[in-house]
Amino acid sequence: MALINDPRPRGEALSWKSIDWPVRRNIALRPPVPAPSARFSDVSSSRRSQRWMTRPSVGQVLELLQLSSQLHSEWIFQAIDRHNAPSISAGGLHGIDIVFGPPTGCARLFRFVRRSGRLEELVLADPKQVVALRSVTRECLPDAEAMIVCLLADVSKYHAAYEFCESLIWRDSGALLQVTAMAAYALGLAACPLGPHGKQLLPALGLDAQRTMACGLIAIGKYS
Repeated sequence: MALINDPRPRGEALSWKSIDWPVRRNIALRPPVPAPSARFSDVSSSRRSQRWMTRPSVGQVLELLQLSSQLHSEWIFQAIDRHNAPSISAGGLHGIDIVFGPPTGCARLFRFVRRSGRLEELVLADPKQVVALRSVTRECLPDAEAMIVCLLADVSKYHAAYEFCESLIWRDSGALLQVTAMAAYALGLAACPLGPHGKQLLPALGLDAQRTMACGLIAIGKYS
């Protein structure tokens, strides 16, 4: 196994600007519903990954993402926005974006904007890559018709704040996947983190692979 250098905060952050997402249209969302009353002890003892599930509604997925990943309490340090959120993140960066799409039908992708809680429909640069991603997820879960939620890290944001930042990205993505899976159970939804990273999303959206990294997939559905 290759030796990974310990991440180190920079004394002075590098210049950084947010990703220019290919937005087709913005979609306003209703305010988040009150959190469920499920006890944490029940969630932590009973949550299990599910390989059989049926397709949820977009509204159910958005309710989950609002509960598990929406950012709060913004502040600026070294010209970089930082936040509090349900999951941990190095330096409060929360530099991981969330893109999701349906398992069938026309190729469409949406971005849940964690900072503002709105939804963006994205312009596809290569729809065939979305089809390829669906094929990969079906290999993992052949008996599920789930919504696929993809994590895409803004590598440049982490790099601006830390030297040797890659391990922080993987740590943050794992934490976000865990919180999402636990929140799904609390909302009565099925969830299953997947092994592939979702690399098809970068060419699908025409994103710069030098500054953006696919770092996780999780299937969300209804119990079958």
